[in-house]
Parts: sequence; C-alpha cells; structure tokens
Amino acid sequence: MKAAALCAALAACCAAVAADAPQIGKLRSYETPSYILIAADRYDARTFVTRLANFERVLAQMLATQVRPTGVPAYLCVVRGEVWKRYLQPSHDIVGEFVPRPFANYLLLDGDIGLTQVRAGLQHEYTHFFLHSQFRGYNPLWFDEGLAVLMSRTRTYGNHAEIGLPGLPDVGGWLPLARLMIIDKTSPEYLTIPDSDWVHRESWALVHRGLLADTKFGDQLFRYLAALNDFVPVEDAVQDNFGMSLEQLDQGLRAYLGRREFEVAKFDFTPAPPASLGAGRLLGTAETLEFLARVMLDTGFNPQHVSELIEAAAAQSPGAANVAVLRLRLAVRDRNDAEMMRIAQALQDESDAAVGRGVGLALFERVREDLPKDPLPAAERRQIAGRAVALLDRVLRATPDDAEAAWGYGMLAARLRLDLDTALARLARAAQLVPDNADLAMARALVYEARGEPAAMLPALYATARFSSSVEQRLWAAKRIQELRGAQHDAVQ
Repeated sequence: MKAAALCAALAACCAAVAADAPQIGKLRSYETPSYILIAADRYDARTFVTRLANFERVLAQMLATQVRPTGVPAYLCVVRGEVWKRYLQPSHDIVGEFVPRPFANYLLLDGDIGLTQVRAGLQHEYTHFFLHSQFRGYNPLWFDEGLAVLMSRTRTYGNHAEIGLPGLPDVGGWLPLARLMIIDKTSPEYLTIPDSDWVHRESWALVHRGLLADTKFGDQLFRYLAALNDFVPVEDAVQDNFGMSLEQLDQGLRAYLGRREFEVAKFDFTPAPPASLGAGRLLGTAETLEFLARVMLDTGFNPQHVSELIEAAAAQSPGAANVAVLRLRLAVRDRNDAEMMRIAQALQDESDAAVGRGVGLALFERVREDLPKDPLPAAERRQIAGRAVALLDRVLRATPDDAEAAWGYGMLAARLRLDLDTALARLARAAQLVPDNADLAMARALVYEARGEPAAMLPALYATARFSSSVEQRLWAAKRIQELRGAQHDAVQ
C-alpha cells in the first residue's frame, strides 16, 4: 500500500521515537448512554459513572429539561496528572475543560487532583456539557460558568440532593457587570488572575440568586437569556427584563454578594439505576496514542506535543494508514501544503472507508475558510475542494448516516456549486440524526444561497443563530438575516 511507502521513509525516526516513547500508561474505555468514558486504568470508573448519572438527573430537574439523545458523541477523559499536563491541559493551573466541537464533545479532567476535586471537576465540566447539548441556544459565559460553579458543589445522598454549598470566598476586586455580561472564553478577564476569580464569583452570584434565592429574579434572568437569543442588545435586554439599568443591576449584585449566608436548595430526585459497565475495554498502546493525538488535534491544546504522539503511534504500527491520516491533519493544521498533498497522494488508493473519510475531512478543513495571507492559490484550493467532495461522496454512498461527512459535503458543494440537490438531501438526513446542530443549519443556508434561493435561506439562518453557541457564527447568521430582510423589503417597495 502507498501508505506503507509513506511511513517507510520515516522508519529510522520512528525507531528512535520508540526508544523514548511518551509515558502515557493504560487507558480503558467504557460506553454509557450519554458518553464514552476513557479513564486511566487505575481509576474507579463505576463510581464516576454512577455519580454523573445521578448528577445529570439533578441538573435536569434544576433546569426543568428533558434529557434527550443529541446524535453527537461525547468523550469523558480522566487521565493521570503527567498525561494531563503535557497533552490535554489547555493552560497553566487548569484542571478540567469542556470542549464542544460540531460533531463531538470532550470533557477533559486531571484525575490526580484528589477525590474531592475530581468530583467537583466532573460535575463542573458535565454542567458545561449539559448546557451545550441539552439546553441549546446561546448561553453567555457568565451563565455557563456561574451554573457550573454552582453545580460543582452539589451533593447527593441516596435520593436527596443539596445545591448551593458553599459560596465562593471574597477574592477582592470587582468586574463591572457591563463587562461581565459580554465577555467570552477568549476575553482577558476570563483568562487572567485575579480577574478570572471575579468572573466566577460574580457569575455564581447571578445564577445562585436566580435559581435558588429569588424566584422573581430567576424569571427575569431566563427572560433575559431568551432576549439575547433574539439578538436584543445587552443593555436593552437588561432594562426590558430586569426593569433596571446595568448600573443598578451591578449595585444589586454587589449587595447580594455582601450577604453573610446564602440559600441551599434541598430536594428529592429519583436515583439512576446502578451502572452496568463491566470491565471496560483496555486500549492498546497504539490506539491510546492515536486517541490522545486526535483529541489534541480536535481541541488545539498543546500543539507542540502532538507530533511526538503521532510518531510514537507510527513506531507502534509501522505503515498504518490511520496514523498517516493523523500526519495529514497535522500538515493541514500547520499549513504545510506540500506535506499535505504528499500524504494525501500516498493514501489515494486506500480502500478503508475510515481512511477515506479522514482524508476527505482533513482536505475539507484546509479549504473550509478563506484565511488572510493564505499561500494556497485559488486554482489549487478548488482542486483540493473537488478532491475532498469526491472522497466524502464515496463515504456517504457507503455510510449515508455519517452526519459530519454530510456537513463537509454540503459545505463543499455550496462552495463548488455542484450536486446541490444531493447536498440538501444529505444535510436533511443528517439533521434528523443530529438535531439542533448549528453547523448543519449553516451548511443548508449556504447550499440554498448557491441555488439562488434567498427566501429558503432564512429558516436555516434562524436555526443557525438559535442553536449556535459561537458568538461569531451567531453574528454571521444575524448579519445574513438582516441583509435578506432588507433585500425583501426593497423588493416589496
């Protein structure tokens, strides 16, 4: 196979890597209805799963939300501290992270932080996951983080739950509410100390007051969130739903945090049945290396260490086409177009459907966006797009229920203006399998635009805005909606 020829040239390098392979230990995989748990072999998976099953029921009851399948796989990864710090930790002092992706979600946790902290970390990250997958729409960072901090302190005893203990300590300083209401995870206030402490404390207070202490304030809070989802500006949404200005709401929050005691909610819930996990499946060394490399490529964390995992995996499985796909993704990430084309060429005769899928999606990622100062010529970009759409077409003929492949196919079909009817049919099928997905809705909007049907774009654009948790994607949809409405108004005039 040509993939073998590709890897043979690197045999000496792989042998050297094998002598000094990353020390990752053993990982074991367990499947649950809500996620796949990938945990270091020394951890008690049954305790993790049982606790989270009960916690999910408490969270659903708190938010009055019916848990339903999403069609998007989720991976809960609990790893040893040394693996966490080198490969999965997003930044210094972070011990857990939730990373949403269009067609996969990751809950990542350092398993060596102590049992109490692990429990709080699991509940914190699972709250983010629950909001993203079950409480769809735009949730501003303060609500997302505030609820996660609140729920991380939940305790369950049999069929009893306690929420709200303890409050966060006063860390000094204050982030004005006018700023807190608009920041996201890329904002410096969220990423730096002590500002981040202020963000979490104030966010906790808003959510605690709304969910546990003040029913009227809670109603106002959820009406405010609904207004944001309708693109009402923050200041107007505060005035309309809280009946006060941002400055007045800020003063009220300061007073609330000045309390000596805070309410604790206590209620009963129906516990989940005992988890039936079995022994799980022990991942082989090569599979573990490949899995961690995929997580790193999907999340973008610790990019400087991805190649060492990929080369170690190649040393374990010389000539493996799936490892070559990881190298291809790395070349795409680094904009190493010569290497990208060389690997794609070497894999062109591979008959394995998973390999073809990986190559098609990697090439799609390279041409998905027009980046500034991109060295790729327009003609070559179109050629790569054509190759990617052909590969994804082959994948979908064999596995028509592959929603991610349908998304890539639809986006490329819109760009190339080809097979648009087929693209719409595939996107419609994908939307049935993965409902409420903003990226599938965006792809539908672009295909309708390529067909010259602006009126048909509007429902897809509304769905994009409604289901997206990305500020940039929501703004794109809102701008297109405004443009189309303006064009319709002008046509009537």
